Amino acid sequence: MPPAIHVLGDLLDRIEKAIVVFLIGGIVVLVFSGALSRYAFSYSIAWSEELARFFFLWGALFGAAAACRYGQHGGIPLLVDKFPPAAQRWVERLVLVGMLSFLGYLAWQSLGTTGRAWSTGQISMTTKIPIWAVNLGMLIAFCLAILRTIQGYLAGAYRIDRPVVE
Repeated sequence: MPPAIHVLGDLLDRIEKAIVVFLIGGIVVLVFSGALSRYAFSYSIAWSEELARFFFLWGALFGAAAACRYGQHGGIPLLVDKFPPAAQRWVERLVLVGMLSFLGYLAWQSLGTTGRAWSTGQISMTTKIPIWAVNLGMLIAFCLAILRTIQGYLAGAYRIDRPVVE
């Protein structure tokens, strides 16, 4: 790959990791503070559970997008290993097409739900966060997963004899 694409890939890796670490850390802080306030002070922080749920959703989707870069998807290598090498390469391409189709469909659907939430002005119950913002995070994660799947395929992460991921 050209050096500029490699540098952009590394930058994207760092941004993804920072987002996921922030979201997972936020979940821990929100859930802990919610539980602490409930049991120690007999006061419930109503918005902490909802925000933790949004963080969990975004963290899972951005984490899955990061995993696509390294071919860490739900493949079935035990079955694929039984095929001859030429058939394994076809399965590799079939997996790529299937993943891109599925991720494209999810991105398209999240684009539609984001647009509908934007037009209706729907907001969440306790945090008052616009639902379009929640859905926009999903749309970005699905588009990122498409990009990372292509990047991982070009880097050889989807090959049966792929290099060891660090």
